[in-house]
Amino acid sequence: MTLDDASKTVGISKKSLDDYFFQLKKAQKSGFNFNEHKNDKIGILRSFNKRMLDAEKNGKRTKKQQQLDFSH
Repeated sequence: MTLDDASKTVGISKKSLDDYFFQLKKAQKSGFNFNEHKNDKIGILRSFNKRMLDAEKNGKRTKKQQQLDFSH
């Protein structure tokens, strides 16, 4: 199924669907706990990804430390 077909099937824009997929891939690489947040909205992924990016830029905290802070 193409991205265009998928966006029509779920009823959201292709741009939004592409962004959601990007957020999911990025969070997966950073070790996001999807089971713990399975009922949360996409904003939780955006926040997590932003925190991870900020931590990378600043070099202050490890990914594991960020995950622990985020899950509480």
